[in-house]
Amino acid sequence: MTGEYRHHFLLALLILSWAISWPLIKVGVATVPPIWYACFRYWIAALCLFVLVALRHEGAVPPRADWPLIAVSGVCQMAAYSALTAFALTILPPGRASVLAFSTPIWVVPLAALWLHERAAPAALLGMGLGLIGVLAIAAPSVHLGGRPLIIA
Repeated sequence: MTGEYRHHFLLALLILSWAISWPLIKVGVATVPPIWYACFRYWIAALCLFVLVALRHEGAVPPRADWPLIAVSGVCQMAAYSALTAFALTILPPGRASVLAFSTPIWVVPLAALWLHERAAPAALLGMGLGLIGVLAIAAPSVHLGGRPLIIA
Protein backbone atom coordinates (compact mmCIF):
# COMPACT_ATOMS: atom_id res chain seq x y z
CA MET A 1 0.00 0.00 0.00
CA THR A 2 1.51 3.36 -1.00
CA GLY A 3 1.93 6.20 1.47
CA GLU A 4 -1.02 8.27 0.23
CA TYR A 5 -3.43 5.34 0.24
CA ARG A 6 -2.10 4.17 3.59
CA HIS A 7 -2.92 7.57 5.13
CA HIS A 8 -6.42 7.52 3.66
CA PHE A 9 -6.93 3.98 4.94
CA LEU A 10 -5.72 4.91 8.43
CA LEU A 11 -7.96 8.00 8.48
CA ALA A 12 -10.97 5.91 7.44
CA LEU A 13 -10.10 3.34 10.11
CA LEU A 14 -9.87 6.07 12.76
CA ILE A 15 -13.23 7.55 11.75
CA LEU A 16 -14.84 4.12 11.75
CA SER A 17 -13.33 3.27 15.16
CA TRP A 18 -14.62 6.48 16.73
CA ALA A 19 -18.03 6.10 15.10
CA ILE A 20 -18.40 2.55 16.38
CA SER A 21 -17.06 3.34 19.86
CA TRP A 22 -20.02 5.51 20.89
CA PRO A 23 -22.73 2.86 20.39
CA LEU A 24 -20.44 0.29 22.02
CA ILE A 25 -19.94 2.55 25.05
CA LYS A 26 -23.73 2.95 25.21
CA VAL A 27 -24.05 -0.84 25.43
CA GLY A 28 -21.27 -0.94 28.02
CA VAL A 29 -22.84 1.63 30.34
CA ALA A 30 -26.13 -0.26 30.13
CA THR A 31 -24.29 -3.26 31.56
CA VAL A 32 -21.82 -1.68 34.00
CA PRO A 33 -22.28 1.54 36.03
CA PRO A 34 -20.85 4.52 34.07
CA ILE A 35 -18.06 5.37 36.51
CA TRP A 36 -16.86 1.77 36.64
CA TYR A 37 -17.08 1.50 32.87
CA ALA A 38 -14.83 4.54 32.50
CA CYS A 39 -12.40 3.08 35.07
CA PHE A 40 -12.27 -0.24 33.24
CA ARG A 41 -11.59 1.47 29.91
CA TYR A 42 -8.65 3.44 31.30
CA TRP A 43 -7.27 0.50 33.25
CA ILE A 44 -7.23 -1.64 30.09
CA ALA A 45 -5.80 1.21 27.97
CA ALA A 46 -3.08 1.95 30.55
CA LEU A 47 -2.12 -1.70 30.73
CA CYS A 48 -1.87 -1.92 26.92
CA LEU A 49 0.21 1.26 26.72
CA PHE A 50 2.59 0.18 29.50
CA VAL A 51 3.13 -3.16 27.73
CA LEU A 52 3.75 -1.38 24.41
CA VAL A 53 6.20 1.09 25.97
CA ALA A 54 8.01 -1.75 27.76
CA LEU A 55 8.29 -3.81 24.56
CA ARG A 56 9.73 -0.79 22.73
CA HIS A 57 12.09 0.07 25.63
CA GLU A 58 10.85 3.67 25.59
CA GLY A 59 9.82 4.07 29.22
CA ALA A 60 10.62 7.38 30.94
CA VAL A 61 9.49 9.07 34.11
CA PRO A 62 8.39 12.68 33.57
CA PRO A 63 10.24 15.41 35.48
CA ARG A 64 8.85 16.10 38.93
CA ALA A 65 7.87 19.64 37.88
CA ASP A 66 5.41 18.15 35.33
CA TRP A 67 3.57 15.95 37.85
CA PRO A 68 0.95 18.57 38.89
CA LEU A 69 0.09 19.29 35.25
CA ILE A 70 -0.16 15.55 34.54
CA ALA A 71 -2.43 15.09 37.57
CA VAL A 72 -4.73 17.97 36.59
CA SER A 73 -4.88 16.75 32.99
CA GLY A 74 -5.56 13.21 34.13
CA VAL A 75 -8.37 14.22 36.47
CA CYS A 76 -10.04 16.86 34.30
CA GLN A 77 -9.37 15.77 30.76
CA MET A 78 -9.41 12.04 31.21
CA ALA A 79 -11.32 10.94 34.33
CA ALA A 80 -14.03 13.62 34.50
CA TYR A 81 -14.55 13.62 30.73
CA SER A 82 -14.89 9.83 30.57
CA ALA A 83 -17.15 9.62 33.60
CA LEU A 84 -19.43 12.39 32.33
CA THR A 85 -19.48 10.89 28.83
CA ALA A 86 -20.40 7.49 30.20
CA PHE A 87 -23.13 9.05 32.34
CA ALA A 88 -24.45 11.05 29.35
CA LEU A 89 -24.75 7.83 27.36
CA THR A 90 -27.16 6.48 29.97
CA ILE A 91 -29.67 9.22 29.04
CA LEU A 92 -28.79 10.30 25.48
CA PRO A 93 -28.47 8.53 22.14
CA PRO A 94 -24.82 7.92 21.13
CA GLY A 95 -24.87 10.36 18.19
CA ARG A 96 -26.20 13.25 20.26
CA ALA A 97 -23.86 12.47 23.16
CA SER A 98 -20.80 12.40 20.89
CA VAL A 99 -21.59 15.78 19.33
CA LEU A 100 -22.19 17.33 22.74
CA ALA A 101 -19.00 15.76 24.13
CA PHE A 102 -16.91 17.28 21.39
CA SER A 103 -18.41 20.74 21.88
CA THR A 104 -15.66 21.54 24.38
CA PRO A 105 -13.82 23.96 22.02
CA ILE A 106 -16.77 26.35 22.50
CA TRP A 107 -15.64 26.92 26.07
CA VAL A 108 -12.11 28.01 25.09
CA VAL A 109 -13.22 31.58 24.33
CA PRO A 110 -14.83 32.35 27.71
CA LEU A 111 -12.13 30.48 29.63
CA ALA A 112 -9.35 32.40 27.82
CA ALA A 113 -11.11 35.65 28.69
CA LEU A 114 -11.59 34.62 32.32
CA TRP A 115 -8.19 33.10 33.11
CA LEU A 116 -5.86 34.63 30.55
CA HIS A 117 -7.61 38.01 30.30
CA GLU A 118 -7.71 37.74 26.50
CA ARG A 119 -10.09 39.84 24.45
CA ALA A 120 -12.18 37.67 22.19
CA ALA A 121 -12.12 38.58 18.52
CA PRO A 122 -15.51 39.14 16.87
CA ALA A 123 -15.02 35.97 14.80
CA ALA A 124 -14.36 33.98 18.00
CA LEU A 125 -17.52 35.35 19.62
CA LEU A 126 -19.54 34.57 16.49
CA GLY A 127 -18.14 31.02 16.41
CA MET A 128 -18.88 30.53 20.09
CA GLY A 129 -22.44 31.81 19.65
CA LEU A 130 -23.10 29.57 16.65
CA GLY A 131 -21.60 26.63 18.55
CA LEU A 132 -23.86 27.26 21.54
CA ILE A 133 -26.91 27.47 19.27
CA GLY A 134 -25.88 24.13 17.76
CA VAL A 135 -25.42 22.53 21.17
CA LEU A 136 -28.83 23.79 22.29
CA ALA A 137 -30.47 22.52 19.11
CA ILE A 138 -28.91 19.09 19.60
CA ALA A 139 -29.65 18.92 23.33
CA ALA A 140 -33.18 20.35 23.14
CA PRO A 141 -35.01 17.07 22.46
CA SER A 142 -33.55 15.64 25.69
CA VAL A 143 -34.44 18.63 27.87
CA HIS A 144 -37.74 18.31 29.70
CA LEU A 145 -39.37 21.48 31.00
CA GLY A 146 -42.47 21.07 33.08
CA GLY A 147 -42.61 17.33 32.41
CA ARG A 148 -42.94 17.73 28.62
CA PRO A 149 -40.11 17.24 26.13
CA LEU A 150 -38.93 20.48 24.56
CA ILE A 151 -38.77 20.13 20.79
CA ILE A 152 -37.36 22.70 18.39
CA ALA A 153 -39.05 22.37 15.03
